[in-house]
Amino acid sequence: MPRKYRVKSSQPKPINNPPPPATQSSLGGSIMGNILTGMTFGAGSSLGHRAVDGVMGNRKVEVESTPTNESNYVPCEKLFDMYHMCLKNENNDCKYLEDLMKLKCNIN
Repeated sequence: MPRKYRVKSSQPKPINNPPPPATQSSLGGSIMGNILTGMTFGAGSSLGHRAVDGVMGNRKVEVESTPTNESNYVPCEKLFDMYHMCLKNENNDCKYLEDLMKLKCNIN
């Protein structure tokens, strides 16, 4: 039995769909997207550091303090004298000496 082929006499009509509307990203949306991307990147980095610290051991940070040079030491009595001399001379601003005394002599 021979096969019967069906031949279409008319060509299919082209479908003319309008293009989808262009999406406009607002400035707020792009900024929030960037913030969220940064937060996820930071969180991933933190998790990675924790995982490496867990395998390799915690990092040990050592801080070496330098010995104080005794020639730079100014006793509090000398600072008081310098401050009073500064106050006698009204042309000078003595705030720096007052701050230094607060720092070095534990004055509130």
